Amino acid sequence: MTESNPSGSEPRGSGWVFVAMVTALLGIAASVYSISHHIEVHAKGHTDAACNINQTFSCDEVALSKYSELGGIPLGVFGLGYFVGMLVLLGLGSWGGKTAREHMHAYGVMVLIGVAVSRSEEHTSELQSHSFISYA
Repeated sequence: MTESNPSGSEPRGSGWVFVAMVTALLGIAASVYSISHHIEVHAKGHTDAACNINQTFSCDEVALSKYSELGGIPLGVFGLGYFVGMLVLLGLGSWGGKTAREHMHAYGVMVLIGVAVSRSEEHTSELQSHSFISYA
């Protein structure tokens, strides 16, 4: 039987918390890779990354664009902070005792912020580049 969380919210170790934690860990890994790729491409001018398919689909071109940084900081740094924050909130929400419920609410707010930022970045990229759909 699953042990209940003292706050009365989701039980500790519930399936969705596990999936969310794995997703946060994958986000941390992707952010670390993005940061290292950004640093490497700015140091060398190009890389042998598998995602460099051609001029249209090139990770190097993305990392070299003016949209790859905000205030001189690679976007991967912001992603890393976001996913570490998500993981901490999930941990505190699962094992945080009396404050667990508040941490899960904060996690929900962070999810909504992440969705909003992703949608706005998607919209910005559509406006700034030629969509491959328009070539179909």
